Amino acid sequence: MAEWFTNEDGNPQISHEDGTFRIVPVPAYGKRIPPGFVVEELNTRYRFADPNWERNGTRHDSVAIAKNDVASIFAHRKELKGFNRQERSFGRGRGRSTPWGKADSCTTYARGVQAYGTPSHGGFLLSKSANDQVHPAWRNEKGAYEEDSEANIVVITFPALFTRREQEMARRAAMNGDPHRFMAATGMDVPHEASRKLREEAFLEIHKGCWMVVSASGRDDGMVAVIATVDGIREPNAERRTFLVPADDYVMTEGHFVVDLTRHAELETEPTFKP
Repeated sequence: MAEWFTNEDGNPQISHEDGTFRIVPVPAYGKRIPPGFVVEELNTRYRFADPNWERNGTRHDSVAIAKNDVASIFAHRKELKGFNRQERSFGRGRGRSTPWGKADSCTTYARGVQAYGTPSHGGFLLSKSANDQVHPAWRNEKGAYEEDSEANIVVITFPALFTRREQEMARRAAMNGDPHRFMAATGMDVPHEASRKLREEAFLEIHKGCWMVVSASGRDDGMVAVIATVDGIREPNAERRTFLVPADDYVMTEGHFVVDLTRHAELETEPTFKP
């Protein structure tokens, strides 16, 4: 069994038949994301190119969590060998038409469950019989499920066709960004700490009627000029006011910044930037 070792850069590294990975530290990002660690995989796919490291997955809070993620990747790749997914390549723009353009590739997971790729995007297309198995709460009547935000629906509907890692990632993504339909379709509760969407909704409810930033621009004097509307509404006819916020204060919460009318001075002149 492969073991972790410390490489010449002082970082944890592991080599396995299913890939070579290392864990590297990353600095803090902005004011809300502290330092952490990311997993990188050695890319040796291209025969005549020099090997290079590519980031695999998201940022982790500790080396231990990052190592668990690598173990999950190894398990995922082992499971994949037991599936009978059939992959086809058509060439650029030579495949069937899809909602995302002409397909250049197709992966068949089972009868009626296929994923198509195009030069720019892709997603799952389900046959009528397969689509009928999708819960009405999030069923697309055309059987088309875009790869970024709706592929999770297919994974959750047909778990036997996907690895445990794919299932877990789909559940997390659905709970995070689409919690209401997830709960309706699965009957499972979603805690607020597992869902960015639920936290944002709670934040907006608490600050209903407040002035929220819709656009901002940094200045040389350590201030940020912001344009705000009530509830952060972005309609063209919404009333807009401009405020000055100290750069150290300008930290988003759940994707929003609420202007403090008692502390943030209002500008009478229109800013030179547009929302």
